[in-house]
Order: sequence, then structure tokens, then C-alpha cells
Amino acid sequence: MKWPSCANLGRTLCDGILPALRLLTSDGRSSYQAGLTGDPTVDSQAQREAAPQCIEAARQTAMAELDEVAEWLDAPCCATVKLDGTNVGIDGQGLIVGRNYVVPPEERFYQNVDVHALLNDPGAGAGGRSDVPTKIRRLTNEFELACPSFDTYSTFGGWAALRVMLYGELIFNCQKYDYDRANIFRQWFCFGVLIAPSTPTGDYAETDAIAHLEQLTTALQAAGWNCRLLYNQNLQPLILIGPNEQLMSLFQSLDISTVSHDYQPTFQGKLPPLDVIVKDDIEGDDRISSWLDHAGAGSLPRFASLRELILSEWALRFFIPSSHGGPLGEGLVVCSEPGAKLTKWKHGGEEAGQTPAMLAEAVELLRGLQGNTMLPSGLLEICERLQLVATSGAGPKKTKAERMKEKQQMKAKADKDALAVWSSTLTKFDTLEATFSKGLEAKAVLEGKLIDQVALDLENDYGYESSKSRALAASVVKRETGKRYGQWKRNESVDA
Repeated sequence: MKWPSCANLGRTLCDGILPALRLLTSDGRSSYQAGLTGDPTVDSQAQREAAPQCIEAARQTAMAELDEVAEWLDAPCCATVKLDGTNVGIDGQGLIVGRNYVVPPEERFYQNVDVHALLNDPGAGAGGRSDVPTKIRRLTNEFELACPSFDTYSTFGGWAALRVMLYGELIFNCQKYDYDRANIFRQWFCFGVLIAPSTPTGDYAETDAIAHLEQLTTALQAAGWNCRLLYNQNLQPLILIGPNEQLMSLFQSLDISTVSHDYQPTFQGKLPPLDVIVKDDIEGDDRISSWLDHAGAGSLPRFASLRELILSEWALRFFIPSSHGGPLGEGLVVCSEPGAKLTKWKHGGEEAGQTPAMLAEAVELLRGLQGNTMLPSGLLEICERLQLVATSGAGPKKTKAERMKEKQQMKAKADKDALAVWSSTLTKFDTLEATFSKGLEAKAVLEGKLIDQVALDLENDYGYESSKSRALAASVVKRETGKRYGQWKRNESVDA
């Protein structure tokens, strides 16, 4: 099982509001109706007769999506720093997995970090007990105690039939932001939990597995955990437990490093523990006081609603600090309650696909709809803030003519997008050189997985059609892998 992908916050918001905004404008209604009646291959009279029903159905769907957005904006949430590393999961048996890779027990290094060393209890030596897996088993016991009725009613063996995995970010590049000064290179910071059947769902009816996990999800939610059941993402059914104060407090009591307690971004390295910080002593220091300026208790930034987070000075200090130049990190991961809805909020210096353009359209439409009571309160202000962050740090925008002159042709633009996705994809697998050492068959298998991942991201994040994204992915993966393989072979020859 792997940690689900996290959608862009601005993109998710625009997907929910743009259909309604377009229909609420006269141009939107006209263009929609023109689209219905303008197809020469379909009888125009039939189209004209069907248009009112189609428009009404679209309007109802769009309004329902708008209501869902309003509920999401009003929901409490927490925000943790989106660390620029690689996704790593660990289970109670010592299994270590990357985004799309299971690290074999005999391979100590993943992304050039000795990940198995992360498991060993300090002082116990290489043959000592596994510390993190022990903590995971203690964590599982806490979940079990919180859901005493689960084993009684379960027909699948209760907790014994489940796998519990901690997921976090492994920092393998100390050159990003303040990571070097914060001394977090080669460290792992937990951000959530996945629970899934230990037996593949194909071994028994998936509907029964889902019912089994639905029962547990309900019990966990009743016990205060921020979780949701996922089973529609081409993955095995699983329960995602996202961060909230209860989970992060439990992690701290078990001495599990977390993205909120063990790292806060500053320009002066790692902060001292919050229990030794006296707020009166640091008043006026944006780099520290901003992390205390939220509705939660302790180190986890929490807000009464998503709209409060988006419009907060806390978020503005992170993305656009007034006196320190650039943003303090890659972005934030926002987890809403209840239901653990996860989104990522990035600044304009990061690749964001079509999100800035979609936000610009939303802002333009909302300015023409001011005073419309059908819209969620403050929606224009929220979109303007998201647009500001999405374009900050990106530099001056170039005109279409300038882009065409710089790239010469659209192929170069597509190649740039594919290379950006390729760079991101490399953080989700083990190093290419580690695979090359296993032979050509392993190299071919990895290339196939890389093509699948790059194609998916090009389609989802950049809006390419499926066939175009597949072709781009195959081209960039084979080209870039070939370069790295050739260099690896040359290095091997020199070493020999």
C-alpha cells in the first residue's frame, strides 16, 4: 500500500467553483448553450429542445459542488510544512517502502540514505531490536484500545488481520530551504498512518474488505481520530489517518518524530522545543511567533476553518515573509476535519500546472459576481489570496510571444513540463543507479513504472490529454534514463 497522492489546494477549489461561476455569468450560460446547439453532426432541433434540461442539470450539479466547497472552507483544519524529500513508509514488521518501491531487507540504502539505520534502537547495534516497528506496535495497541468493539464484531480477525504503517518524509537533500541549518539531513518525519488488510484484497471479496474497514473507520472517528476510508483510487481499500492534535500528541508520547513537532522552518535553524519557548521573550520575531499564532495547542498549527488558514497572517508569513525575502518552504499540507481531506498548498516558485490560470479565471468571474448570495462568504478574498501565493516567487510572467520565442516551438514547452515531472518522479523511487546494478531486466521494469508515473502527473497536474502525456512520458523517461545509464556504465568502467 502507498500513501495516496495529494491534490493541489487551489486546483481543488477551482474544480469545485468554476462550473458554478461560469453558469452564474451571462457569458457562461450563453457559451454553454452555444456548445449544446453548435454541433453540426447532431440534429439542431433536438439539441434546442434538450438544452434547457441539460443546462438545469448542469446548474444543479454546479450548485451542489459549490455547497461542498462551502462546507470544506468552513471545516477545521491543521497545516504542516510540505518537506521537500521523499515519501517513506514503515510498518510494525520493519518493512520499508518508498512512494513506488519496497526496499529489500538486504539493501540498506534508499535515495543514498541508510534507511535501515532509521529503524535501529540507538545503542542496540546492528543486531538490536527495531525501535520504530516497536513503536508502531504500541501505536496499534492504542488504536485497538480506542475501538474495543471492533474485534468482537469483525469476521476477519480484527487487528491481527490488518497492517498498520507510518508514513513520513525522508530528507535526502540538505540544500533545500533551511534544511542544512536545521540539521534534518537524513532524518525522517512522520505525517500520518495507513491501515489496510494484511492479506491482499483479491484473496477475498473486496466488498467484504470494504465493509470491514468501514466498521473500523467509524469506530476510529468516534474515538477522535481524523480518518477516512479510501477504496476508489485503483489501490487496495485502506484507512488514512491524517494529522490532528490527538494523533500528533500520541506520536510525541511514543517518541516518533513528526513534521510538526520536530521541525519548524526558520532562517536560524531548528527551533527549541515549544515547552521551553516563552512567548513573551520572542514577541515580534516573525520567524518564531508565527508558529504559535494559531488556534491549536502545542506544535501542530490548527485553525478553526480552512478559510481562516488561507486568510491568516500565519500563512502569509510562511509564503511571503515581509522581511526575509523568499518563502520559508515548498508549501503546506492541509488536512481538514473530519474526514482527513488532504491538499497541498504551494507557492509560485514551485511547479503548479494550470492552477494559477484557473485561479485567475475564478478571481475575474467572482469580481463580476460580487454580492451574489449563492456564493460562499468571502470566496473572492480567498481566491485572491490563493492567486497571490500561487504567483509569488515565480518572477514576472512572460507574454505568449516571448514564450514562443524562447522555446521556438511547443515541443520545447512540453519537454520542459515533462522534465519537471521527471524530476519530481525521481524522488518517488530508489536511485536509478541502484536499479542499474541489478541488470537490464530490472532497468526495463523500472522504466515502465517511471513512464506510468510521469504520464499520470502530466495528465493530472498539467492538463495533457492521455495519449499526449503517455508519449511525452515515454520520451523523457527513455532519454533521461539512457543518459544516466551511460554515465553509470562509464563510471563502472573507470572503477574497474
